[in-house]
Amino acid sequence: MAISGPAKTRDIRIDLARGVCLWFILVDHTAANVLNQLTLRNFAICDAADVFVFLCGVSASLAYGTKLDHAGWWEASKAVLRRVRAIYIAQLVLIIMVAALLIASRALGQLEVARFFWLHEQAFSATALIRLACLVDRSSLLGLGILPLYIALLSWFALIIPLVRRPLCLLALSGGLWSVVHLCPSLRAAETFNPLAWQLTFTLGVLCCRYAYLLRRPELRILDIAAIGLLAADTWAVLMLPQTWEFYHQFGLPVRVLLRGADKLNLDPARVISVLSLAWIVFRHVPPDARWLRASWATTLIALGQHSLPVFAVGIVVSGVSSWALLVWQQSFGSEVLVNTAGLAAMVLVAGLSMLRPGKIVRMVARANLLDRLQILVLRCAGNRRSIISH
Repeated sequence: MAISGPAKTRDIRIDLARGVCLWFILVDHTAANVLNQLTLRNFAICDAADVFVFLCGVSASLAYGTKLDHAGWWEASKAVLRRVRAIYIAQLVLIIMVAALLIASRALGQLEVARFFWLHEQAFSATALIRLACLVDRSSLLGLGILPLYIALLSWFALIIPLVRRPLCLLALSGGLWSVVHLCPSLRAAETFNPLAWQLTFTLGVLCCRYAYLLRRPELRILDIAAIGLLAADTWAVLMLPQTWEFYHQFGLPVRVLLRGADKLNLDPARVISVLSLAWIVFRHVPPDARWLRASWATTLIALGQHSLPVFAVGIVVSGVSSWALLVWQQSFGSEVLVNTAGLAAMVLVAGLSMLRPGKIVRMVARANLLDRLQILVLRCAGNRRSIISH
């Protein structure tokens, strides 16, 4: 969503879309939740995870493409691997926190909640946690499959980043690898995201960002009509067709790919088409300087997107706690709204804290009196909120 070459300004549409995805992921991972009937997966074949991975490719191109142009492949790859290290540390923290929630739920006798956290609850052990930490087992803890996928995708990007300058070669390599997964049953995943397949969505995000200036051509308006038509068919299929396997067995493959859950783990072609159509419409018809992007609600979601790693980590933990609360307490529409609002507030708080520079604030506060300290913190938070728009 940015032109090729050095980024001039930050495209807040990317941050907004990523913030919305993080919120949808929180809602979708909260069990027994009426609001998850309003997220993207209920209106399109793709869901928040597809869009999030596509945006990860866009962000990777923005963050490391310029470094590739100026410092070369080695320096760009080292920067990517440093990011991989940070994500892996976040994954370890998440494993510890979710495991602690699991232990607490079992200690309180809430076995249904424990089974929500741990898909194979009877196999919970120190060995299983070690396997999770080593990324050998990515299917036991519910909700922790995206960060290992992101680690794999960024590692892939560190290897193929020189091919960003040769888009046709990169697209052929990525599409060929995805095709091999669908042609070889032994390479298909049964319980977790298959990085060999999902690298296609990530790579498409990289290329769409790198060569976005080519996608602005007026002669491509015919593709606007095609994208709108595909999205309309997508929504019609999800809303109108019976979402059952029996319906698929009756009519065969053409209907199978229209099912809401169309092979998410191995990235069904329909999911790729769905996310590309959505991205095309947003890129072509939502201007980056739209006034509504400066609204308070939009800047809040933009802040979530700008600090996606800590916000995502907190969102996964909050979704588990929220599911726990809804299963333990008396469930009602009011309690579901309250839990979702509290979860969103927690994510916004983490995003706000991530904007601050702890070292600088500590030095400023240490030299001030009590009233000045409060004023410093308020002005600092207000300045960070304005920086969302200015950057």
